[in-house]
Amino acid sequence: MLGWSLAIAPVGGYLAVVGAWSRPAWMLLALAMAVATWVGGFDIFYSLQDIEFDRANKLHSMPAAVGVDGAIAITRVLHVTSVVALAAVGIAMHAGAWYWIGVVLAAALLAYEHSLVRGGDLSKLDAAFFTMNGMISILFFFFVLMDRLVRAGIIGR
Repeated sequence: MLGWSLAIAPVGGYLAVVGAWSRPAWMLLALAMAVATWVGGFDIFYSLQDIEFDRANKLHSMPAAVGVDGAIAITRVLHVTSVVALAAVGIAMHAGAWYWIGVVLAAALLAYEHSLVRGGDLSKLDAAFFTMNGMISILFFFFVLMDRLVRAGIIGR
């Protein structure tokens, strides 16, 4: 639910700046999907640390429902979907090299994040959740901004 609630932010931001739906219109849906699945994935990772509490208190978290390995598998699918959705956004807006470098870097960092979390070993969960997602958000923003500045002619290639 957290992912879907945050997914509206880029759509609202786009509409506030541009004042109209994107062309193609599905681009905003792909952008919302990228945000929803990225946040949903890292939120499931974060909830792994509470699985015993959730089960003891009959809370219906994803890890409590499907187990640690199942939750990790769902997170993997969500994060792959995020990268695919970001690629779709790049195609729709005819993104330049900076954007695509950002997508590749985000995908690599997500893959590294997943390498840190194992069903039998959650000792690196903080590094995966806090450190990697912070790095992904800041770095991806930088590459998207660079792409926009280059494409607008504000800075050189």
